[in-house]
Amino acid sequence: MDMSGEGMRSLRRGFKANFQAGLKEHTALIGILAETITSDDDEEIYGWLTSMPSLEEWVGARVVKQLSEHEYSVKNAPFEMTVSVPRKKIKRDKFGNYGLAMKGMGTAAAKWPDQLLTKAIVGSFDNVCFDGQAFIDADHVITVDDVDITFSNYQAGIEEPWMLVDLSQPVKPYIFQQAQKPEFITKDDPETSDKVHDNDTNYYSVDVEGAVGYAFWQTVYGSKAPLTKDNVNAGIDAMAELVNESGDPLNITPTHILIGNKNRSKAVDLFEVKSLGAGGDNSMYDSLKIIKIPLLKKA
Repeated sequence: MDMSGEGMRSLRRGFKANFQAGLKEHTALIGILAETITSDDDEEIYGWLTSMPSLEEWVGARVVKQLSEHEYSVKNAPFEMTVSVPRKKIKRDKFGNYGLAMKGMGTAAAKWPDQLLTKAIVGSFDNVCFDGQAFIDADHVITVDDVDITFSNYQAGIEEPWMLVDLSQPVKPYIFQQAQKPEFITKDDPETSDKVHDNDTNYYSVDVEGAVGYAFWQTVYGSKAPLTKDNVNAGIDAMAELVNESGDPLNITPTHILIGNKNRSKAVDLFEVKSLGAGGDNSMYDSLKIIKIPLLKKA
């Protein structure tokens, strides 16, 4: 291959096209379970994560809702991937094989938000959210008319975890904080890069930055009890009891269930089989959509 300026510009365009093709090949889970927030700082503070308010009759002065009782912050973190391509391989027209590597980099960049999301989902039983409690916990407090009421979005047990989520609410359960979209970077000019010159090697990188945090715990119910009809209904009932700081029902109804590998067959039997083996209809059929999270495992 021609290693002149125009030849390298053409190679650069080709590799970037491969990268972009890889970006488009992955259907991200992040858009289903998380709100995407654009970040322009090292961290973002979410003071509005205090309650899920409702409208009240306007009598007299306005009732102002304070949105900064809790300061919940999410810190961004940078991530990168770099691959090297020997320039002699390019000279010998072997660059076609490396186009697949660039496509793989694009796919990896597309999967990166889901990797952060999966880590947050698995950590939901331990990592704190805006009220200072674990996102899934037995001791969440909502103050209604100056009275503290404790609510639980946790069902105790020792089995593989599963989680009910309500994706019909205005705010999704998780926050994807995007500080930098995937950026494809090339270092392939020996006249401007000592590393390229000294090693006779081109370098290609992808940089991203961001984080995943937690939004309203009220939209999630987590369990470590066996995945059974009774336990699922107990979770649905617990979510239905939730109220906001005015005492109004939040009308939380789960739409999806997150499961690990070991609960797959149980979830299919509960939600995807229409008729029971002994005859009759399955009352749980199609009541929840299944989302598989392979890393959601028994501790």
